[in-house]
Amino acid sequence: MPDDPARQEPFDLVVVGGGPGGYPAAIRAAQLGLKTALVEKERPGGVCLNWGCIPTKAMLRSADVLETMRHGADYGVLAENVRLDYPAVVRRKERVTKTLTDGVASLLKANGVTVVNGHARFVGPKTVEVVPVGDAPLGAGGPLYNAPPAPDGRPVASLEGRNLIVATGSTPVLLPIPGIDLPGVVTSDGAFLLGEVPRRIVIIGASAVGAEWATMFNAFGSEVTMVELLPTLLPAEDEDMGRTLARSFAKRGIKVQTGRTVSEIAQAAGGKGQQAAALRVTITDPDGQRPEQVETDVVLVGVGRRPNTSGLDLERAGVATDQRGWVEVDDQLRTSAPGVHAIGDMWPATRVWSRPR
Repeated sequence: MPDDPARQEPFDLVVVGGGPGGYPAAIRAAQLGLKTALVEKERPGGVCLNWGCIPTKAMLRSADVLETMRHGADYGVLAENVRLDYPAVVRRKERVTKTLTDGVASLLKANGVTVVNGHARFVGPKTVEVVPVGDAPLGAGGPLYNAPPAPDGRPVASLEGRNLIVATGSTPVLLPIPGIDLPGVVTSDGAFLLGEVPRRIVIIGASAVGAEWATMFNAFGSEVTMVELLPTLLPAEDEDMGRTLARSFAKRGIKVQTGRTVSEIAQAAGGKGQQAAALRVTITDPDGQRPEQVETDVVLVGVGRRPNTSGLDLERAGVATDQRGWVEVDDQLRTSAPGVHAIGDMWPATRVWSRPR
């Protein structure tokens, strides 16, 4: 392990994860005079700035401009030869994202936060070591953000903290559907890495994430089919919102199937080649009745997220988690390990708070 000055004296606070939970905590702690370190495996900003809120809104803005220009005559504005330049859309998204992540990096530096790049894993109740990250498959999301630690990665740093905050966020869930690992099946993270607009796309899950991608790809010219197990779109929101969105999608030509599920994904006949394989998706009722097969070029899975706790070795710190990996916290976000807190997507949004310990 390199001779790291961070090992000579414990930090007052070590933050694991540089997203919207972790980086403000690190900055504020440093402003209050605490010696603070932050561990992040990708660009600072977490899912929100790199793979979620910001890049999707940047691309949705491009979709909105495209649709507005196509209907410019309705506003007395005539425009000819309006067309999509998808690589330019992606480049703009990258510029927007980089501007914000660079801004966060500058704030961390300006406030004296020690930033260590890599994957953190606990080696004791107050110590984490940082190792390089490996590669992640396209379907799992970004090449770095969801990447596991490199199998033979030697630690690049060891950080001891009097207090620690775990803020590693969440990653998309992949459903146990036969064929879920086929080429052309992506999560909401992996969709950013598509090189072109798919001619046809099936979106599994009508959450806010799925609805955003459906809106975007429909505007870009894709034939969109959305499948949702529950009776309405946006099932976590008010039912009237879901019904209103369904009417809007119908007017746009987005095909919506609620109360239905995807039971299998298979490679369609003749679907091999340089581009993403053509897929055949079987859609049924929850009990398997009324099967329907839909051919598509891409399947996007947007059914939810799970905590990024894999590979953290939380048990070495005495941090308790449930069977799904959610960290157990009290109403002050304290874990079962003294001095260790967990914030953000580390515990379920439906958490019922216990009394403080």
